[in-house]
Amino acid sequence: MLSTKNNRYDGTNFVTGMRALAALGVVFIHTGGLWFRDWGEAGNRIADLGASGVYVFFVISGFAVSESFSRAPAYGSYLKKRLNRIVPLYFFWLAICALVIGLPNVGLYSALMHLSFLSFLDYRVANSIIGVEWTIPIEVFFYLLIPLVLMKVRSLFWLFVLAGTAFLAHRFVYNWLAYSGIENGLLALHWSPIPYAFSFMLGVVAFRIRTRWRSTRISSDVVFISSAATMLAFVLAPSLFHPEWLGTLTVVSILTFAVICAGADTGVAASILRSPIAQFVGQISYGLYLSHYPIFRWVVEPLALGPVAAFFLTLALAICVSTATWLSIEKIRLRERPTQRVPA
Repeated sequence: MLSTKNNRYDGTNFVTGMRALAALGVVFIHTGGLWFRDWGEAGNRIADLGASGVYVFFVISGFAVSESFSRAPAYGSYLKKRLNRIVPLYFFWLAICALVIGLPNVGLYSALMHLSFLSFLDYRVANSIIGVEWTIPIEVFFYLLIPLVLMKVRSLFWLFVLAGTAFLAHRFVYNWLAYSGIENGLLALHWSPIPYAFSFMLGVVAFRIRTRWRSTRISSDVVFISSAATMLAFVLAPSLFHPEWLGTLTVVSILTFAVICAGADTGVAASILRSPIAQFVGQISYGLYLSHYPIFRWVVEPLALGPVAAFFLTLALAICVSTATWLSIEKIRLRERPTQRVPA
């Protein structure tokens, strides 16, 4: 039986519930956005918001990687633990999808790029097997990078500077590609680590803030409600935001950062994010993310269902499959011996 308790974080079990919401968002967008696209422009913005679940995952990952490294006795043991967490299920789904697609159709080059986590270097293969795998090499890239940042940068001020620099670097590269007319340049950028350095760095900053400041129920409720209101305004009144600077990636990353910083395991947020269902779905969220699109593409989409039925059928099947893979593949990480904390 799966445990719905997550004690890895100090007072932040709600983060597991945030993973659940992020995973549901990705399933939501890939299955058609329920009925929201029938609501006109505002409905389309709500449906498109599901894609931002990936940005939530990236901020959480920056936080989780920082926490994981702080507990590890050395860089090597930290990296081994992180790769053991992500690689087995990723390779499992690569193999399943490659067999269904056909190995000749995948090609040796694409297979090697995926297996080496270098597929982000070539937009032509970055998302060509599972259909959602472009994020995994980006995760591994920051698994390698974040510990180096934590070892070299101790000041919160300079961490914020790095996050701001990452944001500006992305805007510079984006604008340059947009005006240069390089074919598929923006697609290559989208599937590279560059846009998401800002998100990961906010997760690192959130970890450092939580090591120095303990949130309260009041602060958690205020930030959670304010973040929900800001997200609603962003969707329904986009004119209030400057799209050149405050796009979906930026807004969602900042709000996720705020919730992690100020969140607590009590209050309004906790009543939602620490519910047994949210904790359960959050625990299997990695498997849910990897499995839902192949399930939708191969099983649900051929049935030509409406978006509501497609969402719930895909979700139900993906939960069943993800529970099975969690028990048979992912749960092995729980058998690892606890490690001592080292300064981050």
